[in-house]
Amino acid sequence: MQTWNEARYLFITANQGFGGHQLGRQICSRDDVYWYDTEYNGPDPLNPIEVDESWPEYIKGPKKVSKNHFHRGMKNGYHVPAVSDLIFNHWDSVDKWKSVFDFRMTNVPDVKERYLLWVVHTHPTKLLSIFPNSKIINKIGYDVDRYLATTSKFPYYYAFNGQKPSTQNAYTKELNTLHEMYPDMTFEDYWNYTNEGDYKAYVKQMLSEDRYVEHENVVNV
Repeated sequence: MQTWNEARYLFITANQGFGGHQLGRQICSRDDVYWYDTEYNGPDPLNPIEVDESWPEYIKGPKKVSKNHFHRGMKNGYHVPAVSDLIFNHWDSVDKWKSVFDFRMTNVPDVKERYLLWVVHTHPTKLLSIFPNSKIINKIGYDVDRYLATTSKFPYYYAFNGQKPSTQNAYTKELNTLHEMYPDMTFEDYWNYTNEGDYKAYVKQMLSEDRYVEHENVVNV
């Protein structure tokens, strides 16, 4: 079992639809950062490969919307667990989620590069509270129109196998019900099913939240 030093965790956090994965590809081209070189991502982070229609929907769906999107699969078949507010929503305690995350990371083999990278959208303050020793690149800014053209069209439901608690909370129960009714539900669909009002106004308010953080482990760009 692998014991990871969290100082080797590198998070790029950015508002959705604001080039987080594009920046992630650039950072992964460095010799000291691991690149997820698989058939779905390709060998070169700077050259996204074309979508193959034979790929699973959860792989090709996001890549059809944004060519720079990539997944955290490894050549040896291992998969680096996700860090996402979409997962946190299933848990009544982030600490309990972190215990599961840490256990799953023991099954992820070491990489020769110094850093293992995640592209996330979680606020950097929350990331620091969970991973205080990690390194964070905080991409500041937002693009409402691009969010509406990309993220809004992404599938909202993800199985997150092995990353959810055995007992379902209210969020999980409602999400599963909606997924059964609308299996192709997008981010925009989910918001419209669970809220009332102007979706675009909600997106603008959400994206305009202040994300600047002063911390020795955070680089704001």
